[in-house]
Amino acid sequence: TDERLEAARLAPSATNSQNWFFDEKEEKIHVYQKTLNSLQNVVYGKMNQIDIGIALAHIYVAGLEQGKEMNFVKDTPHRDIKGFRYVGTVL
Repeated sequence: TDERLEAARLAPSATNSQNWFFDEKEEKIHVYQKTLNSLQNVVYGKMNQIDIGIALAHIYVAGLEQGKEMNFVKDTPHRDIKGFRYVGTVL
C-alpha cells in the first residue's frame, strides 16, 4: 500500500470520526467521504469537509517527504462505494 495513507490514518478529525475512505489502485488514491443524513449534515457537514482537507494535507506532506508530487483531480475513473461520495483522486 501507499505509505502516504499512514499519514492520513494518523490525521486528526473534528469529531474523531475519520469520515474518509481511501481506495488505492495503480498508484492512485481515490478519496471518498462518508455520506451523512440530513441531521448529521447540519451538525457535522462543514467539519467533515475540513477533515477531508486535513487528511489530504497529511497525504501531501508525507508525499513531499518521499519525494513525490501530489496532484488532486476529480475526473479519473473510480468505483462507487455505498455510503460514501467520491471526493477526488490523488495522483
